Amino acid sequence: MEIEEIKRSLAQINERAGIAEEVRADLDDLSKKFEAFELKQARAAARGMPSGEAPATPEQIEHRDLFMRWMKNPHASSIRAELESIESKAADGLTDAAGGVLIPELLSDRILTRIKQVSPMRRLVNAQAIGSSDFKVLRSDNAASSGWVGEGSTRNETDTPGFEGIALSGGTVYALMTATEEIMQDSKYDLQGHLIETIATEMAKTEGVAIISGNGTNKPRGLLNVTPESAEDGASPARTEGALRYLPTGVAGGFGALDTGSPYFNPADVLVDVVYDLKSEHRVGATWCMNSATAAVVRKFRDADGRWLWSDGIAMGQPPSLLGYPVEIAEDWPDIGANAHPIAFGNFGAAYFLGDRSGLRMTLDDNITTPGKIRWYVRKRVFGAVVDDEAVRVIKCATS
Repeated sequence: MEIEEIKRSLAQINERAGIAEEVRADLDDLSKKFEAFELKQARAAARGMPSGEAPATPEQIEHRDLFMRWMKNPHASSIRAELESIESKAADGLTDAAGGVLIPELLSDRILTRIKQVSPMRRLVNAQAIGSSDFKVLRSDNAASSGWVGEGSTRNETDTPGFEGIALSGGTVYALMTATEEIMQDSKYDLQGHLIETIATEMAKTEGVAIISGNGTNKPRGLLNVTPESAEDGASPARTEGALRYLPTGVAGGFGALDTGSPYFNPADVLVDVVYDLKSEHRVGATWCMNSATAAVVRKFRDADGRWLWSDGIAMGQPPSLLGYPVEIAEDWPDIGANAHPIAFGNFGAAYFLGDRSGLRMTLDDNITTPGKIRWYVRKRVFGAVVDDEAVRVIKCATS
C-alpha cells in the first residue's frame, strides 16, 4: 500500500473514530502498518538502496561510505590506506595489475544494473559473471538420443552427448569521469548518483558496439564479427563457425518499394521469411534489433492487404512489436546500405554470451592538467562471443 493511500485511509477512519470500537481497532492496525512502512523506507534510504533489496551488511556500508569520502578527497593518503585495508577483506582474490581502488559492491551492483537498463544489447544477450579471463562456454553437440519402449522392454544404450568449449575474447572497457574540486566538496551534490549514471552510460555505449561488431582484439567478438553467410552457403559445406545466416532484401542497397505489378514485390516479405527461417525453438523469446533510422523505414511497411506490420506498445514502457515479436532499438546496428546487415532477429540470449570479470576498479588520473579538475578512470574486464549461430538471423541489403 502506497504512503498517500495510507494517509487517505487514516483520514477517513479518523472521521468515523467515535462511531464504533471496531473503527478504533482499524485505526490502530493501520497506524502500525504505516509506521512500519516509513521505517522500512528510512532504512533503505540510509543504505542508499531501493526498498525491497537485501539489506546491506555493516562492512558493505563502511566500504561504500569510505569510498565516497575518498572520491571527495582522492589525494588523502590516510583514506586510501583505509580503503586498501577494507579491500583486502571485501575482495579476497580480486587483483588488478593496474592497481586502483575497488568500487564497493553496493555501488558496483547498481552500476551494472544501470548498464543493463541503458544497453539494449546487454539486456538481450546472456550476460554472466565469470571467474577468469580464460573462461570457456560449453556447448553440446546434441548427440544425445532418445526413444520409446514398452513396460519391461529392453532399453537400448543412447548416444552420449559431447561438449566443446568456446573461448571468449575480450578486454578492458573503461570510462573517464571528470568533475571540479568545488562540486566535489559540495555536500548537496549527488556524487553517488552522478558516478552511477556517468559510468553506466559510457560503458553501455562501448559494450553495445562490441557486442554487435567487435573484432575480438582487446574487446569481445561481436555478432557480426564473422561475415554473415546466406542460406545457400549453409547447405554444403556448413557455414563458417560463428557466422550468422542472412536473408537478402532482394534489392541492392536497401529494401526497395512496393510493386503490385508482375512480378509482385513487397519489401516486407523478407521480414516474414526471416521469422520462419529461424527454427521454432529459437522463435520462443525472439526479438527484432535495429537502429532508429531503420525502424523509421520498417515502421511504414504493410502486408499485401494494406495492414501495418508494426504495432506500437499499448502501455508506457512496453516495446513495439513487428509481426508479433518485440522490437529493441539499438543504435549501434548498421544503417541501411549496400551489403549492410541493418536488422537482426532471434534469441540473442541463446546466440551470444557476455562474461563480466568480477570487480570494477577506479584510478585517479593524475595526467589531467586543467586546474581545479579531478578525473577518474573506471574500468572492468568484459569478454564475449557468439555461442550459437543458429539462434539469430540477419537481413542483408543485397539482391542475393
